[in-house]
Order: sequence, then C-alpha cells, then structure tokens
Amino acid sequence: MAREMGIDLTRVPGRGPRGRVYKADIEAYGKQAPQAAVQPRPVAVPPPPVSLPNARVRERIPLKGIRAIIAQRMSYSYQTIPHIFEMVTVDMTELVKK
Repeated sequence: MAREMGIDLTRVPGRGPRGRVYKADIEAYGKQAPQAAVQPRPVAVPPPPVSLPNARVRERIPLKGIRAIIAQRMSYSYQTIPHIFEMVTVDMTELVKK
C-alpha cells in the first residue's frame, strides 16, 4: 500500500508494537504528509529484447530434480552475494617502448 502511494515506510511513525506500521498509520501519514514527501515511484520499463540471429534451440531440457535445485541455488547466490568490480588505470607507455 505504501509503495502504491509512493510513501517511504522509514518516515511513517508506527503505532504498533516495536513501531510496527499499520494500514491506518500509512493512511494518516498520506493525509498529513506534504505532497513533496509523497512521490509516486517511477514505473520500471523493461529493456528491449535482444535478438540472437544465430542462436538455435536444439533441445529444451525441463528444470526438474537436481537441475531445478542447481538453478534455484545459483540464482539465490547471485542475488544475495554483494558484487565488487574494480577498475585500475595503468600507464603502459614505458613498457611499450621496450
């Protein structure tokens, strides 16, 4: 509900136990909050499909048994492990001269 209204839940004071936010809290915050604080979220536009002219599907293997488990675990690990990318700029002019 908060997502649909564009409300950041970290700004809504919850009246429930341990600050739990209820539907009434979101509705009250939506009425009291200035319109600058309540912004609708932009709609994500999916990227256009990439055509692969030389790709041919020879055989479709259903995800059953161990294949399904491997696919689930690989997807889970990719989604939950932080990715780190490092870029280094190196001056190679002296190396190229030799």
